[in-house]
Amino acid sequence: LDWYRQRSLPWVILETGLGGRLDATNVVTPAVSVITPIGLDHMAILGETLALIAAEKAGIIKPGIPVVTAPQHPEAMAVLRKVADERGSPLTVVEEPCRLPLGLIGEHQAWNAALAVAALKVTGIQISDDHIAEGLRLTQWPARFQQLDPRTTLDGAHNAHAADVLVKAWRHEFGGEKATLIFGASSGKDTSAILRILAPIARRWIFTGFRSLRSLSPEEVAALVPEDAEKKITCDINAALEIAAAFPERRLITGSLYFAGEVLAHHRSVALEPSDQ
Repeated sequence: LDWYRQRSLPWVILETGLGGRLDATNVVTPAVSVITPIGLDHMAILGETLALIAAEKAGIIKPGIPVVTAPQHPEAMAVLRKVADERGSPLTVVEEPCRLPLGLIGEHQAWNAALAVAALKVTGIQISDDHIAEGLRLTQWPARFQQLDPRTTLDGAHNAHAADVLVKAWRHEFGGEKATLIFGASSGKDTSAILRILAPIARRWIFTGFRSLRSLSPEEVAALVPEDAEKKITCDINAALEIAAAFPERRLITGSLYFAGEVLAHHRSVALEPSDQ
């Protein structure tokens, strides 16, 4: 926050680190509070139900400050409406996805775009509709259904809700195709649920680890899929990609944002290597 202050930035977008009620970003009084779709994540800390998690998320709602939210499960929406009413905060619920051309892939990104535009309008920032449309069209977001090459997709689906969205985006883009799925998981997540959701689009699994204290061992993760599933265990992303190259299916790399970051670093280093020709 001091870094932002020193630069006299007129506007800053702050994302909470975890939850909202006790997050460090709560020292700020914003122009608008934005709440994206609430799913079951970090349950050991935020609570085991959508209502409990929503109560934590609702901690960013400030008295009299507008709040904009995406459509929510009724259990979560009831909590948000109650908190907004108690604090006198005008609540806007986005009712339909954005229909403008987007640089990001997936119906969920159309909802995200609508949420962003609604929040922008509430702040009163003067940006023309043409500039908003251009910004949406040019937006790029690493590890969000990112096409590393024509046959390889990277997505940091790190919880069950994100995995469900990923499967929908995959089917929207590639129909009934199945993937050689390269998976690296972080601790503290419901990895079993993520794997169950991804299973219908997986032709085979390649499990690997990554350089983080939060990385689960690939052997531990592989044990969570059925014994008759086609699966291989590798030591790192380079080995996983070499194995995947032997198969004709598209490759989908996912499981953790930490893992996605390592994959991006590997991808960039390979792209920067001088050609032998």
